[in-house]
Amino acid sequence: MHTNTNLLHKSLIRVVHCSIHDGNDPGYPLHSHPTWEITVHCQGKIRTVQGNAIIETFPGMVFLHAPGQPHGDIASEPYQLIYIYFECEPLKTFEPVLYDDPDGSLKETCKAIIREWRGQASHFEAMTDLLVGRLDLLIERLTSALPLTESEQLVGAAAAIIEDRFSQSMTLEELCKELSTTTGKLRRDFVQARGQTPTDYLQAIRLRHAIATLQSTDLKLETVAHLNGYNSASHLTRHIKAATGSTPGQVRHHHG
Repeated sequence: MHTNTNLLHKSLIRVVHCSIHDGNDPGYPLHSHPTWEITVHCQGKIRTVQGNAIIETFPGMVFLHAPGQPHGDIASEPYQLIYIYFECEPLKTFEPVLYDDPDGSLKETCKAIIREWRGQASHFEAMTDLLVGRLDLLIERLTSALPLTESEQLVGAAAAIIEDRFSQSMTLEELCKELSTTTGKLRRDFVQARGQTPTDYLQAIRLRHAIATLQSTDLKLETVAHLNGYNSASHLTRHIKAATGSTPGQVRHHHG
């Protein structure tokens, strides 16, 4: 796809259907569609069947399935993926497998497309067109980037899991078991790629979401804590004071 700059939005792409699929063992059988399909893997470890290829799939991986191409999922555990069916002019060249960027930009864009598609709020068609254009540019950017190393793929998969499950109880050992790696390797690769450990990354995400919840709602502190992965209100308070020098009440009041 990188040889056809702005290919999708110049082709007047039209979203036909989109949603989030929560799958389980044994996965989803081989199937095909008359339209193009893009899938973004969000949670769980599966094997994706694409034509004659079987690909080990981790969170952050993106697949582009051509019309009529058989594809499916082989799973031994719960998993989640985003899918969008779309129509456009024939694509002469495309990359079938991509990797989302560290911020999960492509995943977030696809989620936003789904929200507009489902909600159909005012100007949803114009908003969808803008989001599809952004999706196009992100795909172009990802296809022109250098291939990710094994370590970069591992860190990306770990970061995607942490971002999706920050509010849940999670240990480094559990994360490594899911990714079929060791704690030493993941910690080393994560620090090299992100400048912090997976645990510090998790705490930073929890703190960011907790502060946003405080500033955008009037929920009780205990509720805010549990919504964002903290054991108690006092646990959340300690983290906020250590990071900001302020109490949760001061953070909320200052924003208001």
